[in-house]
Amino acid sequence: HNYTVEEVKGSDATVTYDTMKANVTVTVKHDGTAKVLIATVGDIADKEFNNRVTPPDEPKFQPEKYVVSEEKFDITGDKLVDDDKELADKYADTNANPYADDA
Repeated sequence: HNYTVEEVKGSDATVTYDTMKANVTVTVKHDGTAKVLIATVGDIADKEFNNRVTPPDEPKFQPEKYVVSEEKFDITGDKLVDDDKELADKYADTNANPYADDA
């Protein structure tokens, strides 16, 4: 029996599929003594499919530049500690209205 084995192409656009076709010969014989069949597969020169994958584009690193001397950056941490500067009496004002500091 002669068979032709080929790869079925997939749907992945990043893969170049191998077009190799392997011709396989299978010989089936009776051993002559018992009720046994012997199958022999012929030698195949190329036994594997060699697909190529196109790697994705390498991402471009785009660092952002920060000027930490600007007022919007708190490098000392003082803005996190005391954010109630707009309140006259921060205890009385926040007891009356917990959201009085608008922070």
